[in-house]
Amino acid sequence: MLIRRIHYPISTLGPHQRLGIWTMGCSHGCSGCIAKDTWNFDQSKYVAVQDILILAKDYFVQYACSSVTISGGDPFFQTDLFELLEGLKKIGYTDILVYSGFTIEQLNENQSYKRCLTYIDVLIDGLYIEELNHNTPLRGSDNQKIIFLNDSLFKSYENILKGSRSLEYVKNGSYIDIYGIVPKNFKKYWDELHKK
Repeated sequence: MLIRRIHYPISTLGPHQRLGIWTMGCSHGCSGCIAKDTWNFDQSKYVAVQDILILAKDYFVQYACSSVTISGGDPFFQTDLFELLEGLKKIGYTDILVYSGFTIEQLNENQSYKRCLTYIDVLIDGLYIEELNHNTPLRGSDNQKIIFLNDSLFKSYENILKGSRSLEYVKNGSYIDIYGIVPKNFKKYWDELHKK
């Protein structure tokens, strides 16, 4: 699996303290995407699924973490996504939130993608459209749907869906990682800021 980063804890991409996994590789090409650093299918970023699961189990045991957000890139471009999802469920993760540029209808048309849905609790689907970014909680743009594939989690998401967006900034060497859903035109603002 191609991995851009793994971080714990994050609290801006779903309720509770969560494990965050960002995959590498996306060919949707959404204008204004804040995560262009995850578009490349960089084979040097390969990490075996079993190694990711060992790390995920450590967080599950040490911190009682049972929530994970998988974003990217688009996780569905990873041929071993099903293996990762199945492994997370076996460890005991009960809240698996996945972001994808594909719609749920598109995912259901592909048997490999469709079987991944059986292990996903919450799916946020659809392409990012900059013009539809109106600071809606948990979604980049208003066309994206929050789909509860596990209805029992709806209550735990209620507060975050009624709240406002927030961002976390984590210094990673000379790079700053941003966790959360950014406001409209953030990428343009961020790029201008770093030209100075």
